[in-house]
Amino acid sequence: MNQELNNVLALLEQAGLNPQVCDTPVAYDHRCVACGRPTAPGDADDADYCLMPRRLMGSGLEFFIDIQGESMRDAGFTPGDRIRVRTDVTPRDGDIVVARVDGDFTVKVLFTDEQGRCWLVPQNEAFAPLLLTERMEVSIVGCVVEVVKDTPHLSSGECMRIIRRAQSRLDTPPAPQAVEQAIRQIAPMVENGRQWYAVYSALRDREAVAQDDYHGFADLVRRVVPGHPRLPVASELLRLSAGSFRKSVALWDRTAAPVGGKRFEAYLRIARRMLELLA
Repeated sequence: MNQELNNVLALLEQAGLNPQVCDTPVAYDHRCVACGRPTAPGDADDADYCLMPRRLMGSGLEFFIDIQGESMRDAGFTPGDRIRVRTDVTPRDGDIVVARVDGDFTVKVLFTDEQGRCWLVPQNEAFAPLLLTERMEVSIVGCVVEVVKDTPHLSSGECMRIIRRAQSRLDTPPAPQAVEQAIRQIAPMVENGRQWYAVYSALRDREAVAQDDYHGFADLVRRVVPGHPRLPVASELLRLSAGSFRKSVALWDRTAAPVGGKRFEAYLRIARRMLELLA
């Protein structure tokens, strides 16, 4: 198995990637530490472990813990983030630390002012800095060396509901009155007769016109906007029905389209706008 893994890693490295094996356990405390006023961490079960690549880990003692509260917001800390804390380093001014103050824990920036007074400074103006005095029992648990953000995740069920709502609209062809209104609105964007192909494509995608019915589409446009200076000609539209232009607008590909460059962008812009008007 190790040889197979080494072979896979070698192939990934040859492809220019930087594969790393998560083989080093690091303690993960299920309690939360506050980014706000010092508070006692939540109830905890026994600490769990996270596996991390060995080459990314320091030589000293480390652990992970989740944070809560908003006082470090401007430093990029948000509730639910997981921080990696090293306990064997000496904190310096400006370091973000996990501190224990009178038995409670907090995450702040450690700072010494010009009078030699030591502060725990938040990164959110809604919170006040905490002056550390001799009357307090203070210890620095460790320095924060990394913030791990949760990757947003949407359930498959919610994704399907969104898709079904969108699909239900797309499966119903727009009413004739809506089609005519959209043609009137899009007409000022059409600068030459061939660009009507983009409008035709959007209507075809919504099943408001039949596939390859260029004559019917041209007649429709002439009836709705008879005064347009560049009305469509069926034979010109037919010549554009090639490559990716024969596909749904969502699949149009510049490299396989019958026009390129700025002309392609103009066709795509008109088609997308027409689909928006039909939505």
